[in-house]
Amino acid sequence: MVACSALVSLGACTATTRSTTIRATVPEGTSVVYVAGSVPELGAWDPGKVAMEGVGRERVLQFSPAEGAREIEFKLTLGSWSREALGADGNIMQNQRVVRDGEVRVVVAGFREDRAQEARANPQANPEGGGVLGTIVRWDNVSSNHLVRSRTVEVWLPPDYDANDAVRHPVIYAHDGQNMFDPRLAAFGVDWGLDEAIVARAAKGSDSATIPLPIVVAIWNTADRRREYNPWDLGDAYARFLLEELKPRVDAAFQTRTDAASTMTLGSSMGGLISFHLCRTHPEIFGLGACVSTHVPFHAGNLARAQGREPEAGIDETPLILRDIAAGMTFPKGPRLWFDYGTVGLDAAYEPVQRQVDAWLVRQGLVEGVDFVSRRYDGTDHSERAWRARVGDALAFLFPASVSARPDAASGDAAQRARDARKSAETH
Repeated sequence: MVACSALVSLGACTATTRSTTIRATVPEGTSVVYVAGSVPELGAWDPGKVAMEGVGRERVLQFSPAEGAREIEFKLTLGSWSREALGADGNIMQNQRVVRDGEVRVVVAGFREDRAQEARANPQANPEGGGVLGTIVRWDNVSSNHLVRSRTVEVWLPPDYDANDAVRHPVIYAHDGQNMFDPRLAAFGVDWGLDEAIVARAAKGSDSATIPLPIVVAIWNTADRRREYNPWDLGDAYARFLLEELKPRVDAAFQTRTDAASTMTLGSSMGGLISFHLCRTHPEIFGLGACVSTHVPFHAGNLARAQGREPEAGIDETPLILRDIAAGMTFPKGPRLWFDYGTVGLDAAYEPVQRQVDAWLVRQGLVEGVDFVSRRYDGTDHSERAWRARVGDALAFLFPASVSARPDAASGDAAQRARDARKSAETH
């Protein structure tokens, strides 16, 4: 294959060049359209890096993917994930696909309206319109000595948080935090509804009044997401940010339980991988792991692309987690894990690898159904909409009804610190 460059405009190559073509029909008056996709030539999912050619209704992008790419996934945006392409049904379009050296056409009905500013100004607006149950304390521009990029962190306090100063709450550390509560902020226009799932669960069962609702620390992702959530790259640096910098700040400001059995890490896809890694490497801190649609097939070629490198020809595509298991990786006693996966789209590739991980956990002495769950959801895909529908199942397993409120002698001081923190933070 002859490639003029990694990215070429229409007609820029000679006739001998084989290229992959994405065409889009967009509404009249649409500004610059960008393609974000699964290969470096499409920006490695950067929503504002690779622009299409054209200024009218017809847009086109031709590119020459690296030899390792076969089927390529992509989305169309107006430069950010808050401005994604919409289909004829008015919903955000799922990942589109094009085969190497092939051509695909996408018909776009419109682009998502950017409601992030509205959400920041009033996150407590009615939930049907994209608001949040409970209270959000937002920390912007949270920096780290271990990571390059700063990020936003939102701390969600349940509706009953101020009801009893003698109660300390479990804590959920949620990755891809902007997707947890508010569709106006969520990357793909659908949030997990984590606040709703927690509040709804509190209303179930006769013992619900004695269960302290968890606090959620929602850590927004950055452009380094695929590296920071990666156990084989910046995952340990991200863990140090959580353990040495963020968690101490949270524990100082709010009425938290600090024991491992009350501390959960939650994430999907790459966020599921880092949640598993945190429980495996720091069981004294994270005793609960919700690993949703965990991207267990992640291999060395994916790692190279996440780091902005082209994979070497013939690179071993054995999932890295299976390579680690074969090399003698162990799992500690104590943490409890939730795994799940769908059967459609990207999730369709997960079950064979996940079953091998499950078998390894059993060999490590964990009891399925007690220490971990691995659940298949037939007919579901790799999306916030799917995860929203089942996050309550993960909560029910990891925070069983036997968990009860526990007074703490120091909780009065913690409550005052929390009130002080909310006064000094940007609170909505």
